[in-house]
Amino acid sequence: ASTNSQPFPTPSKCGIHPARGYEPRQVSNETIPDNVQLGNDQLGFNGSAASRTTQEVDSVFGELIFPVVTSTMNVPFVKSFEIGLAFRYEKFKDTDNILKQEASFDNINPDEDFGGSPRLSIRYQPINDLTLRATASQSYQAPAPNQLFLPVVQDFPVLVDPFNPGGTVTVQPPDGVYRGGNPNLRPETTDEYTAGFVYSPSYIKGLTITVDYYNLFTTNLIIDGNSYAQFLLSSNIVDPDGAGNGAGFPGAPGGTGLGVTRFADGTLDSIDSSIFNAGRRNVQGLDITALYQLPTASSGTFTLSGGLNTSSPYIMDTVPC
Repeated sequence: ASTNSQPFPTPSKCGIHPARGYEPRQVSNETIPDNVQLGNDQLGFNGSAASRTTQEVDSVFGELIFPVVTSTMNVPFVKSFEIGLAFRYEKFKDTDNILKQEASFDNINPDEDFGGSPRLSIRYQPINDLTLRATASQSYQAPAPNQLFLPVVQDFPVLVDPFNPGGTVTVQPPDGVYRGGNPNLRPETTDEYTAGFVYSPSYIKGLTITVDYYNLFTTNLIIDGNSYAQFLLSSNIVDPDGAGNGAGFPGAPGGTGLGVTRFADGTLDSIDSSIFNAGRRNVQGLDITALYQLPTASSGTFTLSGGLNTSSPYIMDTVPC
């Protein structure tokens, strides 16, 4: 449910525009493998585990747009200028309906605690043809239920072993990667910054060009079990209690510790892994679009559009958070 209103008129008779709302949602997922998959007894395929999860989310959000200057005010070099403020609070509750485990999160960034996810936006139009815009915001990605509660399965990804006795090799662990969910995951948090412009030249009717720079910095990055297995292998972290991650895989001999198990000659045997918070990521780029609309008298409007998105090689630190 949401509402919009304009309760506070400004001198230009264009009011402050508040919007607010509440959104509940529930998502249920169930995986039902057959007995062969469940026992990891099929040829050429990885095993699969049964799962049944529920995610319940309650969201409260609001937005306020304040037109500081409008075209009717006749302010020199300012056709229009407005500021927008938005805020969203969400509460997540995840349940494993098989093992009866629960986890809960809210979208509060512990490094910059605003009590939720805020966004500030600025829009400035100096002339009719040009609009400048910028935003600063925080976003939040809660772990999905399967990332929290996925039972341990055996997989055979291709990995790079820099500690192989004969030199670096590309290898599939002979006894595989045992990977599962992680009920101790933390949500990803991202600081987002954008700045750009929209140009619609009056001398070329129908043409609109947009250019926007973006910078996204994410912490507590959630990576999948096979990617974390590569991190464990690249760091040569030794499994403290043997291969198999016996937290749930049928017949697995090892304990729940994570790490690399090697044969007596030093070559790779297997890796116990998990979905994990294991890094930070910074992505910067430029998004460019062009759109041209050509109206005709009898055949409607023809629209031509194109776009380009370019980003610098992003920086990712695979260091456990």
